[in-house]
Amino acid sequence: MILGTFLSILKIIGIALLVILLVILALLLIILFVPLRYRAKAVIGRIDLDKLSELSDEGSGDDTDHGLEEAAPNDPKSYVLDKIDCKASFSWLLHLVRGGIGYPENTSFWLKVLFFKILPKSEEKKQRKEEKTRRKEEKKSQAKLEKAMDNAGSYEEVSDQSSKDAGNQESLNDQNKSNNKKSSENKTSDISASNIEASDKKDVSGDLDTSDDGNVHKDDSENDYRNDAAEDDNDSEESEDKEDIDIFTFFDFIEKMADLFEKALDFLEKPGEAVEKAFYTISRAYDKMDLIKDLLDSPTFERAFLRAKKDLYLVLRHIMPGKIDADILLGIGDPASMGKLLAGVSVVNTFNDYDIWLEPDFENKVVEASVNIKGRIALWRLLLSAARVYFNKDIRKVRKRFDRIMKK
Repeated sequence: MILGTFLSILKIIGIALLVILLVILALLLIILFVPLRYRAKAVIGRIDLDKLSELSDEGSGDDTDHGLEEAAPNDPKSYVLDKIDCKASFSWLLHLVRGGIGYPENTSFWLKVLFFKILPKSEEKKQRKEEKTRRKEEKKSQAKLEKAMDNAGSYEEVSDQSSKDAGNQESLNDQNKSNNKKSSENKTSDISASNIEASDKKDVSGDLDTSDDGNVHKDDSENDYRNDAAEDDNDSEESEDKEDIDIFTFFDFIEKMADLFEKALDFLEKPGEAVEKAFYTISRAYDKMDLIKDLLDSPTFERAFLRAKKDLYLVLRHIMPGKIDADILLGIGDPASMGKLLAGVSVVNTFNDYDIWLEPDFENKVVEASVNIKGRIALWRLLLSAARVYFNKDIRKVRKRFDRIMKK
């Protein structure tokens, strides 16, 4: 019984995984093989090219700037834009996904999925988003304010504690000051007593000196001799210092001159080094150019170029519109150029399923057109061409060689 329930659970899980894989595979196939269809329509009213040139000449003489402001009635830009009415749209998967853009209506790109409008966003959604952002900012500012208030409360507590500590410290300082005053008073009393004793001794020595004149003269002569010896010593020391200073200044001057000489040599060598570097870079550039030329002349590059050219042609041919219906009235004022243009249009109509009708006007310079374009793009074709180019052996070899050449 337990084994049967376990097997049934595994069976359900396997079926669910298989369904999920099938859904993913179906979505991939739909994305790859269901083409994106596009169409465009443009109507251009009759535009007189002579009048347009006159308006452009008048506008060039005017100093006013019409780039950011609305175009004036006689502005060539407004003259052309008033004649144009166009729109382009695309659809995918039976119009489940669709979008487009136009002028002068629907100038902003719009996109819809099923019945839901994705772009452009409605004003209500914009207002809701702005309201949400405003509320978030208010919440953030309120949180910051509460945090600042909490920090202020903790700071007050810390300041109270610090004030108490400061009071205790001041009381200790007062006690220390009083003790210092007492000690200083004791010291001053001791110093005064010592000064009195010294003065008494001086008086006694004075009496002794006055009593004996010979001894006094002897002491004076000895003092003079000592002073003269000290002055001689000072003079000798000053002379030695001057000699040392002169020697040091001389050696400093020699070192400075040597530094200047070395700098001059370096300055003279720098132009030579710059010229050598320039010749070296030029020679390297020539070597790289020679290597690139050899690579371009190689058969590997020729095969790679043909492969890339073929795939690029296939991609452009696939992207190009499958149908073009155009009715154009054109006059350029040159009959010879008009004949060449008619021949080119006939060739395009021959090799493609296009229906382009060009009506020439040999007398006036005018343009008038009505164009309808339809086409489709399949993703698998683009991916196939990209894979061919990326995994091609010749293209990979050419890319590697080119990278090596540029890294040398």
